[in-house]
Amino acid sequence: NFINSNLKLENIIIKNSKSEDGINIINSKSKLSNIFFNNISADALDVDFGEMNFQNIHCEDIDNDCLDVSGATIYGENLTSINVLDKGLSAGEKSNIKIKNMNFIRNYIALAVKDGSSAFLDNIKLKENIYDIALFNKKNEFEKPTLTINKLETISKKKIIQSIGTNLLINGDNFFGTMSDQDINLNIYR
Repeated sequence: NFINSNLKLENIIIKNSKSEDGINIINSKSKLSNIFFNNISADALDVDFGEMNFQNIHCEDIDNDCLDVSGATIYGENLTSINVLDKGLSAGEKSNIKIKNMNFIRNYIALAVKDGSSAFLDNIKLKENIYDIALFNKKNEFEKPTLTINKLETISKKKIIQSIGTNLLINGDNFFGTMSDQDINLNIYR
């Protein structure tokens, strides 16, 4: 855990972690590069508030989320999430996210943007996820989230769960949600 810190982490491998998170960064300014997570029993990387810049985060065989962000500003390149039992990227509580070059393979949910968060994602590959995109509110006190994606090769509308009033733009095309936040929450939080 890193709290109220200026932080630089490079060339780290975290394997077989049974703790609450592989790495938890709270209210800090951080730079991360070449971070590899494998066989983590909770979130691999949890960022609560503050700012983070990253290059090269790789998650594999994670029991919860690969990258879980709450109330933070994130800029990054090269995020890979493979065999994640919850979300590859989870952005909540008014987070602002800008990431390019992402691979999501065999995740429960590849991308979840919720609770007033705004995400701009560029160059994404999605393969064999249960859901590719979830866009909704988990907490009613926040405004609806926004997700903009450029350079996404293919997307199946069946793999998008989106609530009414959310903003989703993929390769310049608008997508409109038809589900209620309550129905999405009942569906994905098992």
